[in-house]
Amino acid sequence: VWVRTRSGAGWTDWERLPVEADHGPDPGSAEAARSRPGTDVVVVGEVDDVQLRVTASGRRAPDGLTLVVVDPGDDDTATVPGSPAASRLGSPRYPATAGDGSATPRPGIYSRAQWGADESLRDGFTGYGEITGSFVHHTVNANAYTAAEVPSILRAIYAYHTQGRGWSDIGYNFLVDRFGRVWEGRWGGIARPVIGAHTLGYNEEAFAMSAIGNFDVAQPTAAMLGAYGRLYAWKLSRHGVAADASVRIDGDTFPAVNGHRDAAATACPGRYLYAKLPQIRQAAAKAQAAWSARGLRRSIVGGPRPDLLVRDGDRMSVLAGDPTGLRPAGRLDGRWARYSWVRIVGDWDGDGVRDVMGREDGRLWLLRGLGDGRFAPRAGGWGGWDQRTLLTPLGDWDGDGRADLAARVPGGAVWLFPGRGTSGTGTGYQLRSSVGEPGKMFGVGRWDDDGAPDLMTRGGDGRLWLWPGNGPGGLLEPRLVATGMDSYDLLIGAGDLDRDGAPDLVGRDKTTERLYLLPGTAGGGIGSRVAISSNPVAGDLLG
Repeated sequence: VWVRTRSGAGWTDWERLPVEADHGPDPGSAEAARSRPGTDVVVVGEVDDVQLRVTASGRRAPDGLTLVVVDPGDDDTATVPGSPAASRLGSPRYPATAGDGSATPRPGIYSRAQWGADESLRDGFTGYGEITGSFVHHTVNANAYTAAEVPSILRAIYAYHTQGRGWSDIGYNFLVDRFGRVWEGRWGGIARPVIGAHTLGYNEEAFAMSAIGNFDVAQPTAAMLGAYGRLYAWKLSRHGVAADASVRIDGDTFPAVNGHRDAAATACPGRYLYAKLPQIRQAAAKAQAAWSARGLRRSIVGGPRPDLLVRDGDRMSVLAGDPTGLRPAGRLDGRWARYSWVRIVGDWDGDGVRDVMGREDGRLWLLRGLGDGRFAPRAGGWGGWDQRTLLTPLGDWDGDGRADLAARVPGGAVWLFPGRGTSGTGTGYQLRSSVGEPGKMFGVGRWDDDGAPDLMTRGGDGRLWLWPGNGPGGLLEPRLVATGMDSYDLLIGAGDLDRDGAPDLVGRDKTTERLYLLPGTAGGGIGSRVAISSNPVAGDLLG
C-alpha cells in the first residue's frame, strides 16, 4: 500500500504505508471481533489531495478497500468544545510527583482532555488486565512536527483507530512526543492496568507507549528517551515490576521493557529507537525506588485471571477465573490431605510460574508450579512452623522481588518471613505487636492503592479490618472495611478477579456453601456481592 499527497508544490513521492497485523486487540476479545484490518496511520499535514496505490500479489486487489481521511481540527484548536487549545496547554493535568525513597516518582502526564479527545468516539471500555511487562512502539509519521501540532496528531491517531480500524479507543496506553512530553492514551486511568490494542496477544498483561514519529529513519531525541525512562520506571513500579528484570508476559519470557518487534514480525519501533532499549531499561531501573512490591497474582493453570483451589481430602480442584465467575479447570494430583495448610504463594522460586506451599507436621514444603496445573516433586521441608498460626502469603512485601509469608507467632505479634526461593525463608521480623484476636488473616494485595501490599483480618464479631502496609517497615493503624462478614465460613483475598483494577475477596456462605465475589471498590470498600458458583462448594477454599 502506497500513498502520496498534493499541495501547491505538486505531488510528493510515493510513501509506503506499513501494514502491522500484530498491532491490534488480542484475539478472541470483543474489540478484536469489531476490528478491521488496515495500515498504520500516516499524518500528512495540510494538503489538497491524497492518492492511494495498492499493489496486489494476485490478479485483483482486495475488495472493500477504503481510504480513511481524518481532519483533526486546526493545530492550535481542540476539536471538542471547551477543550484547551494546544497553545494554552499549560502544565500537565497529572503533575510530576516527587520521590520519597519508598515510591517511584511519576512524570508529568498530559491528559486526554488536554489533547482534545472526543470521548463520544470511544465504543465501550476493554477493561483492566495486569501489568507484568511493557512494549515500546512508534507511530510511523513524520518527525518534523511542532509542539503545537501534537494534539492534532493525537486526535488523528485516535480517530483512525476508532473510526477506521473499529477499535474501542486509541490503541496505546501512552504516547510521547519529540519534546519529551508524555500524553495519556487509552481511557481508564493512567495508574491502572488498562487493556490496550498495541501488541497482539500481550495486551492484557503489558502496557505500551508509542513514540510520535518514524524511528526507522530518524534518531529519537534525548528528551523522548528521558521520558521513556521516567514513565516506564513509574508505571512498572506501580505494578511491582523491576525495569531490568526478566518477566513472563502471557506465558512467554521477555525483558520487562521490549520493542514491539520482540513480540512480532515487525520493524516497530524502528531500528534507531529499538537500539536505545538498553538505555531505556537502564534509566528506568535507576529511577525506580528500592521498594516496589508486587501485588498478589494467583494463577496455577496459566490463565489471565486469578484462580482458586478447593481441597476436599486428597482431591484438589482448580476453579479458574473467567468473565462469568469461576469454572472448573481440572484437578491437581498429589497427596493433599497430609497438609494442615495449603496456599498458592505466588512465584516463590522466581521462574515466572505460580507455586504452592503446604505445611505438614510443622514443616513447609514447596510445590513448584509448571504452569499447566502440574507440579515438580515437592522440596524443602523447612521446620519451625508448628507454632506459627494464621499463615498467609503476601506477594512481594519487602520489595526484593520475591514472594513472602506472614504469620502470627506466640504472643500475638505478626511477623514477616521474607521469601528466599528454593532456600525457604529468611530471618523473620515483626510487622506489628498485635492485630487483636482474628479468626482469619489474609493478604489482599494493594487494597488501598498506595503502592504497598496490605493485610486483612476478621474477628469473631464479623468485622473486617484492613491493616495497611507501609512497605517493608510494618503495618499502619487498622481501618474498618465491613461488618457482618461472619456469614462467610471461608474468606480469602482473590486478586483482581473481576478485572476492574481493584483487588477482590471471595467468601463462602456458611449456610448455602456457595461462593461469592466480594468486589473491592476504588475507594477501598467492598461492593455488592456476586454469586460465582451455581452449586455448593465443599472442602477448604484456598487462595
